[in-house]
Amino acid sequence: MDKQNIKSTLVIGKGRYLLAGKTGNRYILHNANEWFVEPQDEDYIKAIVKFIDLKNQKKTDHLVEENGKVILSPKTKDGNKEISLSAEQNIAIFDMMTKQLDKDIYSGLALEGFNETLKSKRENFEKLDVFGQAEVLYQIVKRLSTGAALADLTLIGGAGNSGIILMNKDITDKNVKVEILSITGLLKKTIIL
Repeated sequence: MDKQNIKSTLVIGKGRYLLAGKTGNRYILHNANEWFVEPQDEDYIKAIVKFIDLKNQKKTDHLVEENGKVILSPKTKDGNKEISLSAEQNIAIFDMMTKQLDKDIYSGLALEGFNETLKSKRENFEKLDVFGQAEVLYQIVKRLSTGAALADLTLIGGAGNSGIILMNKDITDKNVKVEILSITGLLKKTIIL
């Protein structure tokens, strides 16, 4: 496989990855698997992103955690729903994400190690306040999304650049295919390596 072009799409088992580079005797891969969640979980993840945006803009001074809940935007008289974060919902989302990482599309690669880190640090996650939990969840969302973003799991005792996907150059025992798409994206050819 040494002659593969960077940015080639590899199908490994049931997952899709982009070949990003080489380091020593391993390939660096980027996630190309779309991540889907239930609509209510998607709404909650949007609330987490809203919190991170507020934090980055230094507009979180007015936010207060009370009884394990932080209200980002109160319910309004014109029908807008309350947008809030809670420790209970954060833990449910954390568990949903680790369950997602158990799926076949991630098996056999370094994201299994990422998931094991998350599972082993769950207790540390539970001990964080709602704000810290939201930051960790945002980092996990970045890693589960397609692309190269890594997760900073230092708040729960993990590594600062977690989730790198590496694959040994010796792929003789692995089910690896190269997927080639036409320029229009309408035709696809798969080559077994």
